Amino acid sequence: EAPYRSLKFKVRPGDTLLLYTDCLLEARNEEGQPFGSEGLLSAYGRAPDDSAADMLQYIIEDWRFHLGDAEVADDFTAMLLKRK
Repeated sequence: EAPYRSLKFKVRPGDTLLLYTDCLLEARNEEGQPFGSEGLLSAYGRAPDDSAADMLQYIIEDWRFHLGDAEVADDFTAMLLKRK
């Protein structure tokens, strides 16, 4: 009865799952450009294939680089899970 759908999928060794709040995509740099899904996919694709912590750290560093000195007005949460 809930308006939510559930998904089932297999998670194989090496697969990752990135969970994040909207701030990751919507935060804007000094020129007003959001990081967006393109920025996220680009950072994710370049992230080292090491631990989940290392991958997430790379993505966040790329996000911060994109923002430069712009102020972030929203809360930010991200979690990356990786199956061994």
